Amino acid sequence: MIMTINSSMILDKLIKLEDWYVKTREAIALNESFTPDNKVFLAPHNELRNVLDHIMRMVIGRDDQDEINKEFKSAYSHLMRAGCDSCEFLCINLIESIHENISKYDSSDISKAWPEYYTCVKPNIIEVQEETAKLRTTENRKFNDEIFSFYFEHSSKLIEYSKKLQLKIPVLEDLHKKTKLKSIIGYLIGGIGILVGIIGLLR
Repeated sequence: MIMTINSSMILDKLIKLEDWYVKTREAIALNESFTPDNKVFLAPHNELRNVLDHIMRMVIGRDDQDEINKEFKSAYSHLMRAGCDSCEFLCINLIESIHENISKYDSSDISKAWPEYYTCVKPNIIEVQEETAKLRTTENRKFNDEIFSFYFEHSSKLIEYSKKLQLKIPVLEDLHKKTKLKSIIGYLIGGIGILVGIIGLLR
């Protein structure tokens, strides 16, 4: 098969989509892993189906460069939407997972096991929440590689936080047991003190 000028043009445009497609697939897979009950978020899959539809229209209309450009623009737009949606929900699921796991422990134990949590990690998580909320409520919201990169970078950072938390869990569990034991001993000492006081009054 002889490669025509327009065929080369289509190939060049597909190569431009390659990196973003790989990142989108990665975000979709991670999102499904961190979603409660492993539920599938359908919106990105529907967007990818639309990407394929516009790519095939590029091929069908390969004799018309204007048609190729028009369909590429649509394919790109749907791919950006798929990536942004996946990374946005990945951020939400990761934040919920981190909060759910760390809320089991006392703040003093968290500070001992993971000193940077309150000084760095938690402020960064709050910042991600604020920025994603701002993007979500923006009028005439746009989806492009800049927004995709923003979501992808933040989701990657949250994945690292999630990994670090898992490494801290054994230390947190140990501190939690010690804190609980100290509380029990404190209650016992307090109870004994009250009992001694009552006995003293009865004499």
